[in-house]
Amino acid sequence: MQFTQIDSFNIFSRYTRLTRKTRRDGGEFCGMCPFCQQGTDRFLCWPYRERPGYLCRVCNQSGDVIHYIMEMESLSFRAACDELGIDLDEWQNGKFSHASYKPRTPTIPSETWQKRAIEFAKRCKDILWQPEYSQAMAYLTEQRCLTSETIDRFGLGYNPQPDHMEPGALWGLEESVFVPQGFVIPWQFEGNLWRLKIRRPKGSRSKYHDLEGSFEGLYLADGLNKAGDILIVESEFDALCVAQEAGALITPLATGGTDGGQTPDYISLLSRPLRFGGVLLARSVASVLQVCPLVS
Repeated sequence: MQFTQIDSFNIFSRYTRLTRKTRRDGGEFCGMCPFCQQGTDRFLCWPYRERPGYLCRVCNQSGDVIHYIMEMESLSFRAACDELGIDLDEWQNGKFSHASYKPRTPTIPSETWQKRAIEFAKRCKDILWQPEYSQAMAYLTEQRCLTSETIDRFGLGYNPQPDHMEPGALWGLEESVFVPQGFVIPWQFEGNLWRLKIRRPKGSRSKYHDLEGSFEGLYLADGLNKAGDILIVESEFDALCVAQEAGALITPLATGGTDGGQTPDYISLLSRPLRFGGVLLARSVASVLQVCPLVS
């Protein structure tokens, strides 16, 4: 079964009303974004491409039709394939293939963006420590098992404001910036703030959101300046737990997503065999003990 046999238009239009914008790629359609609920034409989709996909120009959600179903209906990859009638054996045998990854050249965000981002991150950090947001702090200490020292050291914060848009000019950008409620995770590298990621409240359409203007890389990448073993995980919170409990034994890094950290500069750093004792991969902190005896 090919993607062209799936009624992708019907799938995309389950959660938003679509209007044809152009006839490019078999038809480009637009509508209100079903993730951030912004605009009337910010959400774009191409249901008749060989590999149907979508993109929101506000919240930057993007992917193919399988990822769309996974996000909108909170399904696993296998369950989404079942929903779409895709045979996993055919997928694994190469009948389907993921689009090739094309990393963006990492560029330090503009001075205007960094100034706004630093102010926002500092304000959210201060808010997190206020008594009226003790429940937010409890989430980090009790559910994420982070100490107050770790929370302070890595600048975690909390944005209590409901999801809203900010003028792009405040951030040095042309497009408006979608700022959701949630826990703020600043990504810093060599003294610069590269990325602001927000862990949104339970029940949100998407679990995480990168503020417009952020650039990808590796979380806690300053650890690359140290020699020794490296442990790569996906979640920032998992990396913080490792740094907190075993930072003297191993250097944790987080990709922030399944395709994160794949910029040439970071790959080059990780591929230097004489610099590190080894590079270990783990899906989560729960699997660290299985791949890293040092931690146990």
